[in-house]
Amino acid sequence: MPEEAWTLWPWMHLAGRICFSLFFIVFGLNHLFGSRQVVGYFQRKDVPGPRPVAVATGLMLLVGGLLVLTGWSRFIGAGLLFLVLFPGAFALHPFWRETDPATRLSERAQFFMTLALAGAALLVGYYGHTWWPLAVVHYGSPPPPWHDPIPPCSHGRRPSTFRVPRPPTCRHLESCRGYRRSDLTE
Repeated sequence: MPEEAWTLWPWMHLAGRICFSLFFIVFGLNHLFGSRQVVGYFQRKDVPGPRPVAVATGLMLLVGGLLVLTGWSRFIGAGLLFLVLFPGAFALHPFWRETDPATRLSERAQFFMTLALAGAALLVGYYGHTWWPLAVVHYGSPPPPWHDPIPPCSHGRRPSTFRVPRPPTCRHLESCRGYRRSDLTE
């Protein structure tokens, strides 16, 4: 992969965060400001206390989405999202109770999509302590520009910097591939 491709990595990370977080921000606002429809849906699904649940889940979705988007306290943000999504999959989409095949298929798809989003929130929480590019707050240290370091040659020498492998120019043996003499540490 060319070295220039690694300059896209921070922007890919930011675009992924925006796409992931925007879903929760929009639905959090929908829970808060379009609560009549959300409360009606919760009533149809036999959720106890539909109005307080709509407000609480709306706040959790909104705050969790904003925390993941900005990169600030992203572990807490991911936890809030998981706490809404995982129980919500079982409470709102119990496809095993449906008798109509079309409704059962639709509910099963919604159930597994919600579980997939809960799993993605767990992954965000897992990587919450690592360095994120273009975040409001940085935890940890930034990764080197090359994320897959070149392995040492058969003599145990490592390149002095992380670089894309070059044609073999090692002065030792033919088994040392991908090094320039300037990359080898003496």
